[in-house]
Amino acid sequence: MILERELYKSISTTRAITKSLRIFLMNSVKAVFSNKNSEKVHENSRGLPELVNTNSCGTCSDCISVCPTAALEATHKNDKLEHLYLDVRKCIFCGLCEEVCSPSILTLTDQRPLSSHGESSWTIDLLQVK
Repeated sequence: MILERELYKSISTTRAITKSLRIFLMNSVKAVFSNKNSEKVHENSRGLPELVNTNSCGTCSDCISVCPTAALEATHKNDKLEHLYLDVRKCIFCGLCEEVCSPSILTLTDQRPLSSHGESSWTIDLLQVK
């Protein structure tokens, strides 16, 4: 039973990583062969993630498993997302969580906090932010 659970976790993580690599490679190929100027750096800059529709978010946890710095944590209750915490100290704003989210619920905004006056504001519950 324990071995089956570990195997399922391993397969799920492998699928999430494969999906994010495929999306990354497709976007890289598009960027290389497109005729866009590379001068527009600020247009593609990323800010804090936000949840667009909290009711549609399931328990797949692909965004959590693909995060290279483990900046996202989630708690589920009755197959619904109860909390989605983002640790701003760990997040590198790479965008992998947004690319892996299949119903496009998690998106990166242009909001960037400039300073913080306490440790409590370094961890954000994305379900409470609006």
